[in-house]
Amino acid sequence: MLFARMLRAAMLDQKLYAELRSDPVAGTQAVVVVLLGTVAAVMAVIIASQFTIDSDISTAEAVGRGLIIMPGVWLVPAASGFFLGRIFHERQDGPPPTNEMLTVLGFSAAPAVLLLFLIIPIVGQVMGVLVPLWLLVSMAAAVKSALRVAFIRGLMTIAPGFVLTILIGISQAPSDGG
Repeated sequence: MLFARMLRAAMLDQKLYAELRSDPVAGTQAVVVVLLGTVAAVMAVIIASQFTIDSDISTAEAVGRGLIIMPGVWLVPAASGFFLGRIFHERQDGPPPTNEMLTVLGFSAAPAVLLLFLIIPIVGQVMGVLVPLWLLVSMAAAVKSALRVAFIRGLMTIAPGFVLTILIGISQAPSDGG
């Protein structure tokens, strides 16, 4: 059931989000989805660090980077969606319950399991661009459902966190020795 839900979330199935709101087990499953994405990121960074010829990165450092990549790519925009959504996009029946927002945002991390493909030449480069964009769209769809707003409003709620994530990534990128 979990993997079927992950696939539906990755396919942006809006009926899934309505289903998640009424399922008491969905919150736990959402945590597992984020953890699976994190494991995929960690594995990709470890494997890539072992096969990169000019890599000076240790396994411990690779694990550290992997543990930062996925939570950072997911957490910062999710926090943006959570807080900005609750502040600026009030539903007629009041703000969505915290557990509802966290559950749908957790399932929006489903595309992150594809980070494991970062280890494959060429495919990994495509996935390195595709997965973060897919996460952005998936999070916007989740916020759209939780707040019951138009997709563009969900996207505008997530976008500040996504931009912040990009800026953090750029600031942490290794320099060219200069």
